[in-house]
Amino acid sequence: MNDAEKLAVLADTIAKHAREVVGRLWADIHRPALVEIFSKDHESMIRIGEREIPIKVVIESLRADFVERNTKLLIEKITQEVVKKAYRSIEESDD
Repeated sequence: MNDAEKLAVLADTIAKHAREVVGRLWADIHRPALVEIFSKDHESMIRIGEREIPIKVVIESLRADFVERNTKLLIEKITQEVVKKAYRSIEESDD
């Protein structure tokens, strides 16, 4: 496996981990809070402006946005930490 392939595997691993963490955050914290706020009956409707929208559509839309934004942020944060540790390791080995 060459260096580019190793980096691709590392990037995929970081992304997978980030998706899992964000998914658990949604399932354990945010979704239950939204269900409590709205209604346990996901077939209920909510009025937004002039439109009636099913609550399950609102919750799914919030989930998709939450997962997308937070996964991206977590990938960036994890990647920065990995790079920081790699540089420290290089500097220590040079001493």
